[in-house]
Amino acid sequence: MKKSSKSNSNVAWYSIAVIALLNIAYQLYASRKNAATIAQAKPLYLLLAVLSEIFAYLVLVPAYRSFFAKRNISLGFLQSLGLLFAGVGLSKVIPFGEYILWRQKLKSFKGGVAASSQFIVLFITWLLSALIILFLVAELLAAIFNPSQQVGLLAKSFSKVPIVLTVIILGIVGSTRLPSFRLKIGTFFREKLGTETLSPVAIIRENNLGIRELGFLTVGAFLTWIFEAITLYLCLRALGLAPPIFVALFGYCFARIFIIFPLFPGGIGEVETATTLFFVSYGFPAGPVFTATVLFRLLTYWMPIISGGSTYALARRKKSPQKRADLVME
Repeated sequence: MKKSSKSNSNVAWYSIAVIALLNIAYQLYASRKNAATIAQAKPLYLLLAVLSEIFAYLVLVPAYRSFFAKRNISLGFLQSLGLLFAGVGLSKVIPFGEYILWRQKLKSFKGGVAASSQFIVLFITWLLSALIILFLVAELLAAIFNPSQQVGLLAKSFSKVPIVLTVIILGIVGSTRLPSFRLKIGTFFREKLGTETLSPVAIIRENNLGIRELGFLTVGAFLTWIFEAITLYLCLRALGLAPPIFVALFGYCFARIFIIFPLFPGGIGEVETATTLFFVSYGFPAGPVFTATVLFRLLTYWMPIISGGSTYALARRKKSPQKRADLVME
């Protein structure tokens, strides 16, 4: 039984490695193929895009730190920023990469595994909810200020996606409240995730999260999407394209929702396809849009990984780690 479990674990890790390598190979290939055009990008917009991407993670730091502080896990600002950068960067390579990294880095803290599991539930729930709301708001604003019949038809064909996602979120939240459901998966959650409390409502109650912590999480969830949308907008501007800001936000949310359930490992090529399809429907040329999207992926893919590792390493050098509790059975 143990041998079979170990074998399954090895297969899972090999699968993750293959997905990661495919994604990295694609990013390198796409960047190399478009290097000449990317080199012509306007430096000022590139600099602003880099700053925007940094802010997309800075806004999440208060939520990250305040949640773990409730579990008596004290993290410095640079530590938190490094873990967020590296974790979200890893999630662009493999599914749930941020959880894998956070769990690994925090497992030596008492309750670190359980805290990581609970935070990822709230993190994903808040991010998905914010994305759905922003998509609907941006769609409405774009329809009012920058109407496009083609985009209207395109958005209409995916109009059920936010509804489906909302139903899924509510279904998951509701199912965790059912005693029979909790009984069946309780053992698995306790052994694998370190906690049985995975309902967002129960997590809030168990950790005594107040307006401050939930406010940080809500503001961070909305702002991280907005700053990433601004990063895409600046990448388009860097290559001479000037879509209205509402259209850029709508296009970004459309592309993100499009790849919620990736068809290919790591969503390879899907961001580029969805973004190009959207902006071409607005009358922008496909070539520059595709290149701008590759540039956007370059910034949002490599920068979190590189910056996350270096930021976290710097934090460990500048400040000795907190006195950790003895390891406990998670």
